[in-house]
Amino acid sequence: MFGRHTFSEFLHSKAGQGFLALVLVTVLLSAAAGAGYYHSSLSWFEINKTEEKLTALQLVDAFIAEYADVRATINGDSVDGAPVPASFRAHAIDRFNRARVGDDQLRLAMVGTPGREILIPPSDASMAEAIRNFSAAAKPVPETNWVTVAGQPMFRSIYPSIASQQSCVDCHNNLQAGREPWHLNDVMGALVIDVPVGTFLGRIRTEAAAVAVAAFLVTTLLGLYIFALHFRQLAQREDSEAAVRASEVRFRDFAETASDWYWETDRQHRFTYLSDRIRASGIDIQNYIGRDRLNVTAEDDLDAAKWADHRAALDRREPFREFVYRLRMEDNRVYYVASSGKPIFDAEGDFLGYRGCARNVTETVLAEEQLRSAKSVAETANRSKSEFLANMSHELRTPLNAIIGFADIMTKGLFGPIKEPRYVEYARDIATSGSNLLAIINDILDMSKVEAGRLDLREDSVDIEAVLTSCRRLIEPRALEAEITLDCATLPGMLLVRGDDLRLKQTMLNVMSNAVKFTPPGGRVSVSCNILPGGDMQLAVADTGIGMTSDQIALALQPFRQVDSSFARKSQAPVSACR
Repeated sequence: MFGRHTFSEFLHSKAGQGFLALVLVTVLLSAAAGAGYYHSSLSWFEINKTEEKLTALQLVDAFIAEYADVRATINGDSVDGAPVPASFRAHAIDRFNRARVGDDQLRLAMVGTPGREILIPPSDASMAEAIRNFSAAAKPVPETNWVTVAGQPMFRSIYPSIASQQSCVDCHNNLQAGREPWHLNDVMGALVIDVPVGTFLGRIRTEAAAVAVAAFLVTTLLGLYIFALHFRQLAQREDSEAAVRASEVRFRDFAETASDWYWETDRQHRFTYLSDRIRASGIDIQNYIGRDRLNVTAEDDLDAAKWADHRAALDRREPFREFVYRLRMEDNRVYYVASSGKPIFDAEGDFLGYRGCARNVTETVLAEEQLRSAKSVAETANRSKSEFLANMSHELRTPLNAIIGFADIMTKGLFGPIKEPRYVEYARDIATSGSNLLAIINDILDMSKVEAGRLDLREDSVDIEAVLTSCRRLIEPRALEAEITLDCATLPGMLLVRGDDLRLKQTMLNVMSNAVKFTPPGGRVSVSCNILPGGDMQLAVADTGIGMTSDQIALALQPFRQVDSSFARKSQAPVSACR
């Protein structure tokens, strides 16, 4: 608001002195506004509550008169069991008060003359004094005033109760036999209407203070704005000149210390300005000034499509970011430059050129090229490895099949019995070990095919129940031998999925085999098929075995790796996981 000047400087100026005078006047006016609001709220409250009290009084009188008339009509004034009008009125008022919920509700009370009351005496000295004044007056009139009872402010109205009928006098004398008698026109008590006003007074005090503060703030802020505007106009020229000087210094500092350099072009996209920071990259400014970006790029970087897109963006007056091109200097050094810019226009909207920044990204570009080259070499080596494993697997399977076949012939004694029993046991071990090794080689072959991209899936409609039944038939003998219960539950009816029947069976066999392998005797392996809420199918294998930690799961999912545990060492040869 004050530019580069402080509030203290403003206060010591002529404009500030005028503002202080305005503040003093505003304080007085705000206090008057708050007081006026407070007193007007009190007046409105008195008028409103007085009307409300008169209405309540009229209702009470009408109600009691109606009761008296009905009572007299039924059987004179001696209706058995019925209270006299005075007692009825007292009970009715008591019920009215109990029905009023809250501490700030209007309350009625029918009280007697002090010392001569029938049921309810005055509740405080102020009420008793008012009734005594009624008794001493020739023509008592109602009183309305503000009182404080037990620390609580009240707006109280007291209406004298005058014995205007002989029946009323006789009734009171009967009820108070032996005491000083009542006469016509005596003040027998009063109807008191109290309205607690603590909440109301607190609220209007708060509102009055808010009105005063609001008036003060509005007037003060308006005055401050007017006087500050005048003060600011006087100092605006000096502030503007200082801001321009500071901006120039700041821009110069940024340009000299930033790793990027700044540039500017004209309407024909020819460079008209380059910051000195460009020299840190070994680039001569004179090679740029008066030439456009295409004229200074290296001849071997003339990618027609890239430069056509860049030129089209410039013609559309669009900003651009990180446009990378290559420079070849006179000494044959090569630089890669990343440039960003935005169009600039004059006040009438005419295009003036571009303005932006650029930076040397040679190291980044060369590092990316080396990374791409290393990745290509690694991929080539991986493909060679996969092809080698696939070829070796085929070479190993042929002799293994022969070993397994000859071992089976020897075990079964197809060409005659073997006299030495140990030779039969050895041949059986050879066949078992060969089968296990063949399974591992088959897994290696499948893995190699996957990594080499040569594993073909024969997709068709697969009956899930048939797959699970086939897997159970193969796994169940091993489970029975290990004393493990094998449960296999499927959904009713035929459930078909799209997939490779062989690979699906292979996957389920591997998972079920591992579940049986790592479950101790007496345990249970459960296989289930479920349809998830989203419509996907879930095949789940659960067991009561030793379980796996998250680190062990990550290890087991790696090719040709297994979890090393004492239980695994005691179990049969591991089955390779299918991925």
